[in-house]
Amino acid sequence: MYLWLPLLFSVRFIYRQQCKYNKNIRSSLISLSSIISTTGIIIGVAALIIGLSAMHGFERELNNRILAVVPHGTIEPVNQPFRNWKKMISKINDIPGIISAMPYITVNGLIENGIKIRMLQLKGIDPNINLFLKSLGSVITNNVWSKFRDNNKQIILGTALAKSLNLKEGSWITIVIPNNNTHHQLKQAQRIRLHVFALLQLNNILDNNLALIPLKDAQTYLKMGTSISGIEIKVTDPFKAELLVNTAAEATHCYVYVHHWMNTYGYMYHDVQIIRSTIYLAMFLVIIVACFNVISTLMMTVKEKSSDIAILRSLGAKNALISAIFICYGLLAGLFGSISGICIGIIVSFKLTSIMHLFEYVIGFHLLNPSIYFIDFLPSEVHWIDICSVFLVVVVLSLVASCYPAWRASRIDPACILK
Repeated sequence: MYLWLPLLFSVRFIYRQQCKYNKNIRSSLISLSSIISTTGIIIGVAALIIGLSAMHGFERELNNRILAVVPHGTIEPVNQPFRNWKKMISKINDIPGIISAMPYITVNGLIENGIKIRMLQLKGIDPNINLFLKSLGSVITNNVWSKFRDNNKQIILGTALAKSLNLKEGSWITIVIPNNNTHHQLKQAQRIRLHVFALLQLNNILDNNLALIPLKDAQTYLKMGTSISGIEIKVTDPFKAELLVNTAAEATHCYVYVHHWMNTYGYMYHDVQIIRSTIYLAMFLVIIVACFNVISTLMMTVKEKSSDIAILRSLGAKNALISAIFICYGLLAGLFGSISGICIGIIVSFKLTSIMHLFEYVIGFHLLNPSIYFIDFLPSEVHWIDICSVFLVVVVLSLVASCYPAWRASRIDPACILK
């Protein structure tokens, strides 16, 4: 029974402060201070969980969308054309940590539809390498990746690029690409008629200028024979791409240019990490302030309940019991604030994308422009390790904040109060 006494007394103190009508101005101020401190904990915890969930969502979309199309690394020869690439690919595939290597051809050009003209990056890929392009096939409309073949005048466009040209699946378009000339003579550009086979739905900046065609068609259009522009590499751990791509370059025994995704899109990952750290710091400070507001609430409570404390002491209550009562008081405030904040944060995090779309609809403005950000929506992914960490931090801070008022309560002299 002794173990439950502090909890029962603290619950009674909270009930009398919050639920009973009292004309005493001091009691009203204590009640208001308690509500404000608990509300601060709720808001801080909820905001921290929502912010961290959004950052995890951005990191997930970076891995699933950007790295689904952008290779983890590329190898391009210094001296073109690149002819002995088949032997090099077999060597690269034998390196531990590399999932697959595939040839590619890339060229910049224009796309026309009537009087509308847009720039595009035309990329020739081998549709037969299913392992490498498994993730890419999942973002192709209508799941028609298996029907993407050479010699059929097919092209896959990004959804934003197709929308800007009023194109849809089955539409015919004209692309303008340079006329490949080994003698560096000025020749008229080529105009090639293709039909839109499918759309690439990535919801990011790549949708604005990326177009895919089969590798053999690209070799035919550019008169490259069997040569390619370079080799794309996919690795098991994208954050070890630099080391693995350098190892693959050494395996080719040729003079090559080496690139990895951190050179071009690494800033996105670094931005996510910086924002996550900022959210951690800002919300952690908010929670600290809210938790230490409990100190002022408890100090006022100790002052108001001094006569009650003196009576308990005269009835035989020891210092440990008095201290435990006010520690439980602060702990209950921290528990209520953290649990309420966690519940609100989880609910909002799971519906964050829908809430964002609703907010954009109400204000009539698109907040995440895909031409600036790498996605056009606000993603969210809840990690339970973050929730547990936030809960433990708030509970510990509440306990720490309760220690000094509890010690002051235990030092009250009943003789001075009751005389």
